[in-house]
Amino acid sequence: MSETPASEASSTEESTQESSTAPETTSVSETTSVPETTSVPETTSAPEPSYRLNEASAFRGGMAYVAFYDETAQKNYCGVIDTKGTLQAYFEGSAKYNDQSNNGYLSIRKDKNYYVIAPDGNVTTYETTEDSKVYEVYDSYVILQEHKAGFSEVEWIYHIYDGSGKELTSYSAGEREISSIFYAGEGIFLFRPSSRELTEEQKNEQASYGYSQEYWDVYFAQSDTWLKDQLITNGNYAFEKYSCKDGVFMFRGSSQEGSNNTHKGEFAYADAKGEVKTFTVPEEIGQRPYFISHKNGAMLFADTDNNFKSIYRYDVADDKWTGYEGEYVENMERPSYSPFPVVDGKTAAIRLKGADNKAYTMILDENMKDVLDSPIFGYPVAMEDGVLYLGDPDNSSVIYCYDLKGKKLAEISADTSRNWFEDGIIVDNEKQFLKTDGTPAFEIDYSKGKLVTLPE
Repeated sequence: MSETPASEASSTEESTQESSTAPETTSVSETTSVPETTSVPETTSAPEPSYRLNEASAFRGGMAYVAFYDETAQKNYCGVIDTKGTLQAYFEGSAKYNDQSNNGYLSIRKDKNYYVIAPDGNVTTYETTEDSKVYEVYDSYVILQEHKAGFSEVEWIYHIYDGSGKELTSYSAGEREISSIFYAGEGIFLFRPSSRELTEEQKNEQASYGYSQEYWDVYFAQSDTWLKDQLITNGNYAFEKYSCKDGVFMFRGSSQEGSNNTHKGEFAYADAKGEVKTFTVPEEIGQRPYFISHKNGAMLFADTDNNFKSIYRYDVADDKWTGYEGEYVENMERPSYSPFPVVDGKTAAIRLKGADNKAYTMILDENMKDVLDSPIFGYPVAMEDGVLYLGDPDNSSVIYCYDLKGKKLAEISADTSRNWFEDGIIVDNEKQFLKTDGTPAFEIDYSKGKLVTLPE
């Protein structure tokens, strides 16, 4: 694996090259004695590029992916822009791009090598062989899979690198290729080896939670921390995803009575640095408490035994539970599809069912009290930095923006699945970047982009 800094652009084909939108104007220098009968050639310049935006993603980690076409040169490019609309690294062609796991890093496979391009234009090359390949790229992280095979031993090893190409850690899965690697975001990786041999003590512990549990090994890149042999629930009643906004659930025990359930209502949660907190769900939430969402130190749970007619808030720092007992308890419904209610620290938003059988939203304060005089039309999608985003139950291509006092900011023609509402910028259906009041966020500035040239 090798890293190519942008500063070495002139010395190697594998380096990055810095370029403006058009070459500088060049002219033929005048000589000291030009015959009167000879005219000086006119100054010439390259034609100005004319860009057309073909693809645009929402922002994640302060960067957004764009694909554009230069109609003058008749070339396709892709790259990333910052929240001011300034083009960063870009290159000719297309790249592998996971629009919900990017943070400004692009990757491309060419021949036998894998290239990861950072927003500043630096390129890291991962050389692949029959025994070594790139397993996956998540955000700025790369997982390289290595296979060692010989007469006396066989081993599968997984190496994790950061965006600069520095190896952070390695993980041996033993003699069999790993069955699953789950990326929970925020630099959290969960490994489940296929050939783990459990001790009798581990088998007894695994069976003691009342629901099916599996042992995983978890790595936290932010603190370079491993938590090995962690029990992770795979029961359907626990949660839809392991991943939260800033951490990951580790395991749970059901709240119902059972001969093998010695961890009644117990949950564990690890933040993005690997600090684990265990807590117990109150009995009033029911026998099968359903985790809904978590963000900024607040979690939401629902009571599945009561058909989701109750919702509870758990404040992680204070170990405090608060139930919703407002006017609209009977209007709460279990949605037939995501999204569920959302939370952002002090404030939450729950989904209600109106008399017209359509979705509405109520905003709740940190004490789970109703904030608005009446519910707002639409279902909650996200809540970020004081803005509530709602989807239209009649039109999946409309997003409503509200402040947390119920004031409507904008109605934008946009797809909720193409936006995850970071940095207060939405990509609409016309591939425009808009602020939450519906006005343009910026015009893309292509002039300062760093052109990356990959090896031939």
